Amino acid sequence: MIYDSSLAAMRRDITRSDLRFNLLRICARAPRMIHQLIHAPDYPGIEKTLFSLQSEINVTVEIGECRNRELLTIVDRVQDPWNAKMQTNLSRTTILPFLIAPEFAYAEPKAYEAYLRAWFALPVVQDELGEGAELLFALFLAFPEIAPRAVYVAAPREELPDEPLGDDGGKRLFGWYRIADLPVSPAPRPLGALLGGIHRRPLPAGAALLKKIGIERHLRGISRLVLSRRFRRPAAAIPQEFEVEPLRGPELLDGRIRPIPLEAVASVAHEQPIKPHPSEPPQRLAPGG
Repeated sequence: MIYDSSLAAMRRDITRSDLRFNLLRICARAPRMIHQLIHAPDYPGIEKTLFSLQSEINVTVEIGECRNRELLTIVDRVQDPWNAKMQTNLSRTTILPFLIAPEFAYAEPKAYEAYLRAWFALPVVQDELGEGAELLFALFLAFPEIAPRAVYVAAPREELPDEPLGDDGGKRLFGWYRIADLPVSPAPRPLGALLGGIHRRPLPAGAALLKKIGIERHLRGISRLVLSRRFRRPAAAIPQEFEVEPLRGPELLDGRIRPIPLEAVASVAHEQPIKPHPSEPPQRLAPGG
């Protein structure tokens, strides 16, 4: 059965459960066997007590739910260390949580950068972005909040269920969940609408890259935003950056979800001023962040 969902609902699915959020954090750093997740060895920055309160069944069910939403994917099969006659799956977080839940990117900034670099390096992404790839990568890296408003889905997954798929031909289907408000084409939109809702300071790696490539030469509007007093400082409460293993490929979902080309969102950069979001009180990053 296909379930209807939305970007906001998927974001809540990720951030409102301590168990789910931390399972995804662990698997964003490296592929994991189900045994490692069930028995929950110590992971830096993640409280083990969150897992000790969960039963083995609950953790197993949660892993299945994450796979049903394509938040986790199988990247390999290896020898089961507890049974010499069997193999077991290695699961890894997909790029999807990073693109729809900014809280997740802020909790794992090093993993976020690793996923973005691999994603932007895909040939299909490079071909679409052309010369705008460097600047758009820097914007994503600096401001995870823009990602939910700056991505679209270009193709359905290879294996689709034998059920009605709707007018989009199953493009919006991730696992068993259809993200109804995810665009299926890189439709142009005002740059101000993309950046106007930002209220967190840029991640340091992204801010440094924007400065390095000389944002003033590209977009006067975003120059004013990034270089303003409020946004030029590093984001508050940046967690320690943990080691991240290289991606194996399946985590990127075959490039089905892609960034909107820069020319599609930058065409009005000189027509509409970009206004930083009004100051807001600090928000809780997310469970375990």
